[in-house]
Amino acid sequence: MANSNGLVRERRIAVGIFFVVLAAYILTYNGAFKSNDERALFSGIDSFIKRGAFTTNQIYWDYTHVGVFTTGGDMVPNYEPAQMVVAIPLYLWGRALAAGVQGVMFFGAIVVAASAALICLSLLELGCARRSAALGAFVFAFATAAWPYSRSFFREPLTILAYLLAFYGLFRYRPPAPRRLIWPALTGFALGLALTTKQIGVAIVPSLLLAVGYERRRAVMDDRRLTTDET
Repeated sequence: MANSNGLVRERRIAVGIFFVVLAAYILTYNGAFKSNDERALFSGIDSFIKRGAFTTNQIYWDYTHVGVFTTGGDMVPNYEPAQMVVAIPLYLWGRALAAGVQGVMFFGAIVVAASAALICLSLLELGCARRSAALGAFVFAFATAAWPYSRSFFREPLTILAYLLAFYGLFRYRPPAPRRLIWPALTGFALGLALTTKQIGVAIVPSLLLAVGYERRRAVMDDRRLTTDET
């Protein structure tokens, strides 16, 4: 990105994409669960707020492996905890309006809209034109499975957002941009978020290592090219 004015403008584009996508998703919002997976995740949130632990009796009835028994005889959601923790603010908002489920069901729409905005920013970091970056974000939001997932409380949207954050942190750490430690820290945080949302998130590690290796090689080649030009 050429200058601070360009950076501000591109961030405004990303914010605009977020709100446009979110507005469209709200029009097709569905405030009801479709599967036992969603119910189990909600039960974990509900239990954590009411009892201070993810153990819950709300899913004792279930026999589809969305819950597992503890040694104490309680049943806990058979999922990693990140999504249950991150969605707590929406649960509290919905509960204040006597609509805890409906509040939580906004989670997917917000997360997928944020992913669309992050795709735009990532494409800009890779050198795409602003129109191309915005188009890529809208294709993701409206021409893929992202839209149906925005109407659910599944873990895939948060996992995708974590992946995008991890790569965006690497993109921002590339020269000639200032090498601020906040960007590799963001990548580390995003990787941790992915792993604690779905353990399959470990699959992103090889891709991140390849990206790091590529950037190091690119930096070395650029240094050699500058040295050759100077001589």
